[in-house]
Amino acid sequence: MQIPAQIVGPLQQVQLFLEAGTTSDAMDLTPQPMAYGFIFGLGADGLAPFERALIDRRVGEQITLRLDPRVLQTTFEHLPLPGVLLPGQAADLFMRVTITAVAPADQREVIRQLARRSACGGDCGCGCGGH
Repeated sequence: MQIPAQIVGPLQQVQLFLEAGTTSDAMDLTPQPMAYGFIFGLGADGLAPFERALIDRRVGEQITLRLDPRVLQTTFEHLPLPGVLLPGQAADLFMRVTITAVAPADQREVIRQLARRSACGGDCGCGCGGH
């Protein structure tokens, strides 16, 4: 019996490896892949553009996104901005995303994340979604 593939969707804990580069072929801004995780679909205004790029993708899939370094916060919206991406560091910015794990999010962690966002509510770049 085959185990169904884990698919990115609402209220899933998503784990990724991120790499950044100045071209789609050269991940020259990161010395090695960086781990990044979040709970998918917790934004008060719906999915962030970054989440929309990942929806219905499976563990093991890899995509490369072209990002505008001037509007990175808009791409991630309520999600914390990955440390690997620094606004304005390159004219063109490419991010290679590898989905490493997807699992149902722990309900306590969902509540904790929602409470953290509502407590801050500012345009602070912490991923609170209060902008």
